[in-house]
Amino acid sequence: MSFEYGSPPTPWWANSETNNPNGQAPSFLDQEDISENIICQRDSPELSPNFIQSLLASDGLERRNRLAQAISALEFYFEKSSEDPIFEKLLRSHFLTISRLSKECPFPDIKEAFQNLLKKITHDRPNLSFSHINPSRFLNIPSDFENEKSARLFQEICLRTGMTNLIRVMSLHPSYLDRFYRTFHLLMYEDGKIPLHWRNYIAILSVSQFRCDYLVQQQEQEFLINKGYPKWLQGIEHTPQKILNLLPFINLISHRPWLLNKAHIATLVKGADAWSIGELMHAMLIIVTFTSLAGFVHGCGIIPEINLSPSPVTTIHDEDDSTSKRVENENIMEVLKSLPEQIQETERGFEEKVQDFERAANEESRDYEEAAPSTDLQRYIGSSSLTSQEFDVHSLKYSIFRFQDYDWKEDGYSLFNLFFPDAASYLDTEFNHIQEMTYKRFYSISGVNTGPLRNAVWFYVHRLKGVFHDDYPYEQIGMCLTRELKHYIHKVVKIPYKVTAQHFQQLRVDLTDEEKCHIVLIAVEASKQADLLYGCRAVMQHMT
Repeated sequence: MSFEYGSPPTPWWANSETNNPNGQAPSFLDQEDISENIICQRDSPELSPNFIQSLLASDGLERRNRLAQAISALEFYFEKSSEDPIFEKLLRSHFLTISRLSKECPFPDIKEAFQNLLKKITHDRPNLSFSHINPSRFLNIPSDFENEKSARLFQEICLRTGMTNLIRVMSLHPSYLDRFYRTFHLLMYEDGKIPLHWRNYIAILSVSQFRCDYLVQQQEQEFLINKGYPKWLQGIEHTPQKILNLLPFINLISHRPWLLNKAHIATLVKGADAWSIGELMHAMLIIVTFTSLAGFVHGCGIIPEINLSPSPVTTIHDEDDSTSKRVENENIMEVLKSLPEQIQETERGFEEKVQDFERAANEESRDYEEAAPSTDLQRYIGSSSLTSQEFDVHSLKYSIFRFQDYDWKEDGYSLFNLFFPDAASYLDTEFNHIQEMTYKRFYSISGVNTGPLRNAVWFYVHRLKGVFHDDYPYEQIGMCLTRELKHYIHKVVKIPYKVTAQHFQQLRVDLTDEEKCHIVLIAVEASKQADLLYGCRAVMQHMT
């Protein structure tokens, strides 16, 4: 690996089977019907329910020692379980974790040890069984890694975050994951202007805008680990005024970033509870990173880790008409063969280009009737009233964002370089890579120029956000993307919590699971860049 992510943090208690509202390391003494006297009387080795994280040590010798202790304790429970109901309960409380480690652990020594233990348990206790559950309801994610490099990358990230389904799905594209996680690690773990627990809380507020319970729960646990105040998790009314001031900004950049202007920035950077420009740039990047991650989670159907959500989740299988999809694949293949890999500017005039820009998204469904947020997440949304809306090319209240007047490389990058220089470099690498990443395959066909298809996804998302590129031929969007695929992408970036299995099934084009994930990654990264452009432009306007 060319990049080291640093040493592991305090263990992440989210990977335990025990609710832990106070952020303290849980133990068996917390479990119902098990008292300290019972444990002591039975001379039981104590094994914390969060032992999954304690095993993920970078040092091989330390990992083997911890593994031996965990296996020894679990074997003890297994041996005693047939004669003592207390140990039966202990064994069952760890069974999903044992199963998960036997299937998904990126460290071969841990995986093999738990495979052997699971085999022994299920042989003698056939009433205990486990079927592998995909990390995604939509995608089939293999339990083994494609190559050693992919496994090594997942190992390094697991040492920091634990074994999460989000990272497991994203590892379908390891080169992207490597670059994404450089930025993410800097954003959430390294030294910066914003305290760690504040970063987690800003992330919670951001993903709540898109009803992403999965990420809310993860960040709540991180918040407690980073010594955040538990009362904040009861709702925004318990937070400092400085955080409350940020909530309208989060609401606006999440749903209608084109409305941002210098007045919104001035409100945040002045007064007793002011944000510095450097703090605001850091916060802005947290917001857009997590709103895009919410789109990825919903768009790929990512589910909670099995030891956290033992209820079975059914993986959806694509049941779209194969004949129809074959025809669409053939049509798209012909388009890809006919178009150059690099964008070539057309001779059309500006007004004609704007008309093409408008038509590229004017057939989309205006499916914005808001479902009432859950009571739990409403406490993080508050009275913020803005919801997602279509960008109106003809609006008198705002105008098209011309990329040629304010672009990422010349303007957004330069602003970040002033206040958050490492982030500027990492973001630039991340954006460049996702736009250029290709396997030169389209479904089962190799040697395919997929540039026009990838560009169509990227520029379609920018069109949804009102970002106009006068050097892109917008008619190619309709040529490369089926209406159903556009509708799906539209939901992923605008109202991701409304993505359903039906949307995923009816894309009317044959794509592998890796290709579907690739499309979602392009879409959420394009959305992230568009939101950043609006935020950076507003900051720049305030400064000048």
